[in-house]
Amino acid sequence: MRATLLLNRAVAFSKVTTHLFKIGSRLLIVKQLELFTEGLKDINQSLELNPTYFKALRARGRIYVGLRLYESAIENFKAALENTVILSVDANEVEELRVELENTEIRAAREVKDYYEILGE
Repeated sequence: MRATLLLNRAVAFSKVTTHLFKIGSRLLIVKQLELFTEGLKDINQSLELNPTYFKALRARGRIYVGLRLYESAIENFKAALENTVILSVDANEVEELRVELENTEIRAAREVKDYYEILGE
């Protein structure tokens, strides 16, 4: 029950993901990033209670997309897909998730990486 409540709260935060980087105001972006952080906290608590929860993994993937953490998003989407077989998730939701995964992989491939920043140089 607690996992479901935490997930519902986190999903509400994750709905912001598609619009986050389209907003022109820096103040709004900062505020939305704070919401992502809160959403991530809730989802992580939910996943501590049930680490295979499909909807929580998908929601965390969406939040990571909003934060432009594409590799983490891909990991979560793949984990959610693995759990769809076990949990008998609706075929429409599975297809939706596959599309999200493909779109995220495309975004990740297009993302220019600053390897100097990654290496700390």
